[in-house]
Amino acid sequence: MPRESRPNVTEQHLLGHHHFSYASTVPIQTSITEFKLWLSKLERDSVLEFTLQKTVKPKRRRDGGFIHGFEYRGKVHGAKPYDKKHSDRERKLPARGAANCATRIYVKTYRNTPIVLGRYDATHSHSIGHDNARLTRVTEDTRVRIAELLRSGATPEAVLNVVNGLSATSDEPILGAQPSVRDTFIEFKGYTTHTGTITGAEATTRISQRSQAAIDAETRHLHKQDDYENTLLFFKSKADEPPDDSGLSRDILLLIIQSDWQRERFKEMGHNFAGIDGTHNTTQ
Repeated sequence: MPRESRPNVTEQHLLGHHHFSYASTVPIQTSITEFKLWLSKLERDSVLEFTLQKTVKPKRRRDGGFIHGFEYRGKVHGAKPYDKKHSDRERKLPARGAANCATRIYVKTYRNTPIVLGRYDATHSHSIGHDNARLTRVTEDTRVRIAELLRSGATPEAVLNVVNGLSATSDEPILGAQPSVRDTFIEFKGYTTHTGTITGAEATTRISQRSQAAIDAETRHLHKQDDYENTLLFFKSKADEPPDDSGLSRDILLLIIQSDWQRERFKEMGHNFAGIDGTHNTTQ
């Protein structure tokens, strides 16, 4: 169909509805700066980070054509999958919950105008927002940095300022400090099912996600041993009813253990602990 004969249309773009005809492409509002502000808000709200994957220029220059095109991909896209000779062990969820996330953002800039048109393909293979935060944890470098600040006597508020590129004593930016991004603080971790052993006075039981009865029996057995006195703080099997007003689901398996050594260390050093959650390690 010739370009001039195409009808007027309304398309939904990243920053509102733009009315235009293919013959005289005249969308309204926005600039590349406004797009980046929109993208930053999307990353904060969705607990994601997009990276510029590709920059495209048209092969032929035309008056009405775009001059630059950009493709952004979700940071958790991961490496290209490959076929393994031996399959991985069984997991509750894939090792990387979003390894093949298909989300994309495509934007284009045009000649003689600051206008930016774009399309957001919000197809995710994982939850976004707070649910996605469960798959992340603070990186080792960041944890070491926070520990050093706390040992030097910095307050939790000062620590947050420093890691965000601000002055430790005020909210003023530090000259030359780079803006923080998601990867400064956290790294993507998939859900995993851990397999280990519990050794009691009489038996050794190998734990797997299918040995619910063995976990129940061995945990209660260990609780009776002298060496494990007062170690088991709480245990709920999938068959037990959750405590009232606990907010726990009925089919959850919950095991809370604290050794005498842990109690002694907490009594000795607990007053030095700051209210900063350094990890988001979750097993479900």
